[in-house]
Amino acid sequence: MNVKLNKNSLKIFTAIFGTIIVVGFFIIMNSNDKCANDSEGNTESIAQFQTVNASDFQKEIVEQDAVILDIRTKDEYDLGRISNSINIDYYSPRFRNELEKLDKDAEYKIYCNSGNRSKTALDIMKELGFTNVTELKGGIQAWINSGGETCVNC
Repeated sequence: MNVKLNKNSLKIFTAIFGTIIVVGFFIIMNSNDKCANDSEGNTESIAQFQTVNASDFQKEIVEQDAVILDIRTKDEYDLGRISNSINIDYYSPRFRNELEKLDKDAEYKIYCNSGNRSKTALDIMKELGFTNVTELKGGIQAWINSGGETCVNC
């Protein structure tokens, strides 16, 4: 098959090809953005999940309006906790149901005793559709070892 292109056809082809390249470039550049637009042009935050050390966790709970979840047992919670934390027992058969009642778009900071339960809870929260969860690496033990304060009657 032998295709001949005249000057007008070549100009049209070049314009279309150039447009495709430019549009593709902008799509790639905008895909690294922290926000995404839905079909109506509304901006939505992209889900953020992270594990941070005790120092960063402490900064974040002071600077940000987040819900602090202590996922240890009630007995562990009663021995001492990070101020303003809410207890949802990871080992409770109702743990997943209790998480499902929470606002999925709110910001959460979670911790346990050593980081094992909170690591799994972070995955559960992802699965349930939460959008912004930060886990304390090493749990409350890392918090205490870094000088973080705990309270009993708070």
